[in-house]
Amino acid sequence: MTRLLPATPLLVLLVLGGCAGPVAAGPRGPVAYRIDPPAEEHEPLTTDPQTIARARDVRVLATGSLPCSTEALGPVDVHEQVADEDSALEILKLRAAALGAEAIVHVEFEHGEAGAPTHLSGLAIRCHDVLHGRRYDVIGEVEIDAPMGDEEAAFHALLDTAARRGANVVLHVEFEHGEGANEITRVHGLAVHAFD
Repeated sequence: MTRLLPATPLLVLLVLGGCAGPVAAGPRGPVAYRIDPPAEEHEPLTTDPQTIARARDVRVLATGSLPCSTEALGPVDVHEQVADEDSALEILKLRAAALGAEAIVHVEFEHGEAGAPTHLSGLAIRCHDVLHGRRYDVIGEVEIDAPMGDEEAAFHALLDTAARRGANVVLHVEFEHGEGANEITRVHGLAVHAFD
């Protein structure tokens, strides 16, 4: 089925920057990721002054999104021993800044009990509308489950699966993190093929 995107910008999670107009955030806001070209993986440059400066401005949101069409850059995660919650948050923001993110959404925090590592995770995003008003054909839902700690692999598996089905954009991207060490990470979205 072919759908024409509405005139008002959707809340979309995609991959490359530039703000669009305001959007309404919902419990499952329309989120998208452009499959082609694939995202590059970047290690945070902890000594790079520009990355450190950008990290200070990264917004951290438990729910909602930025007031623009957005692009998903990938999950970011802290799963290690840290001095306190603030230290874990700074690491998370630095990892997001290294990806070029403006915010981290759907952030979940699990305090390490009895010597267990602190766990903080979310989805790194930035403002960018990759659909640019193009129409698209809906291909179908795509969902990937992976073990805890394999969030990045699950995200890329989602994109690979959607691309194999003929998609060039994934809308409604969501990242759900399991609660315990034996829980699964789930990434899902709606695979579509956008065209001019």
